[in-house]
Amino acid sequence: MVNDDIISMPDKWEYPWYSAWDLAFHTVTLASVDIDFAKRQLDLMLKQRYLHPNGQIPAYEWNFSDVNPPVHAWATLAAHRTEQAVRGEGDLRFLKRSFGKLLANFTWWVNRKDRFGKNVFEGGFFYDVLRLPDGRAARLKVRSMVGLLPLCATSVTEPWQRERVPGVLKQFEARIRRMPELLGDMYSGQGYADRGLMALVNPDRLRRILSCMLDENEFLSPHGIRALSRYHLEHPYVLNVRGKEYRVNYLPADSDSGMFGGNSNWRGPVWMPVNMLLIRALLSFYAFYGDSFKVECPTGSGREMNLFEVAREIANRLISIFVRDANGRRPVFGGLEKFQTDPHWRDHILFHEYFHGDNGAGIGASHQTGWSGLVATLIELFRSLDAGQLLEVGRKAVFAREWVAPNLPKQKITE
Repeated sequence: MVNDDIISMPDKWEYPWYSAWDLAFHTVTLASVDIDFAKRQLDLMLKQRYLHPNGQIPAYEWNFSDVNPPVHAWATLAAHRTEQAVRGEGDLRFLKRSFGKLLANFTWWVNRKDRFGKNVFEGGFFYDVLRLPDGRAARLKVRSMVGLLPLCATSVTEPWQRERVPGVLKQFEARIRRMPELLGDMYSGQGYADRGLMALVNPDRLRRILSCMLDENEFLSPHGIRALSRYHLEHPYVLNVRGKEYRVNYLPADSDSGMFGGNSNWRGPVWMPVNMLLIRALLSFYAFYGDSFKVECPTGSGREMNLFEVAREIANRLISIFVRDANGRRPVFGGLEKFQTDPHWRDHILFHEYFHGDNGAGIGASHQTGWSGLVATLIELFRSLDAGQLLEVGRKAVFAREWVAPNLPKQKITE
């Protein structure tokens, strides 16, 4: 395998190797600066020299065969929507040449991650499943990002979209008639402005997951959503396998072991890419439910928020990582006094790989600008979008560059 191309790297420390799922997130931010370069980067991983005939996108130079999350499709659609907003029209040829390869990539991924088609929802939360050599399976009851990401498996459809694909609707309806049990593991319905929703979580499950996610004693930190619940600080998860004990503790910074994965720094820090996916999911749910669905945020505070407000609250906490607080200190710099106080350094912000789960200090690679740079996308998004726009216009409003309320004479919505 020979890769000899210009590839977006998160920082010079990691040059010359790339990471394909990092790259997908890079392009979301890059699209705001150079849409053509962002599209070329997405195209690159789907070219014959990179994509395996079985649909596998090479993960990263040090382990091409690792199974990365299938975020390439999400990034491809985000690039398309951004181009629609910037140029007034999208690039359908870009979507067409990507679609078949992305479908093959998803098939490859799902055949490795869900070989047995098991339902792992239990007790109001999703959990990992450990399969033992003798064929037995055990749920690992660790409250982690694994239990939150099913929220992202949600798709909202506008009435005009359904009108354009009547064959798809007929196929779905026929399948449900033949196999009504499918709806037991997913949710389908009609909501605000006759929008449709297909999601892994129904309203009850959504509310139960959010009660954990928005609990400041669990996932909700002052600076975003933690990768592991703080509950495990006092209650570590312990697993015994063949007489050997394995423990998962809440660790807000670097992991203290390589257990359960080579990069185990997902034991409590805040990671920008998965926060971005959760915010996208919350905005989708809000476009469907509108103000009819509210939750406490933070949990136990008595403060009710709709899901747009929840998404904005999480975004503001992420943004606060880089903003001076009341004492003039930026959480990202932690206890590094030179960066906090030296006039030659204090305004040169570093976009770290991930952030301390309790105080927001930057950890890991100090120039992971590729995905931690997504904070710029969040600032732009919530500066230009409000709840009324999203409800009245739907997802188009997220990418529109101009918007005027429907009752006013002048209105431009970029398709």
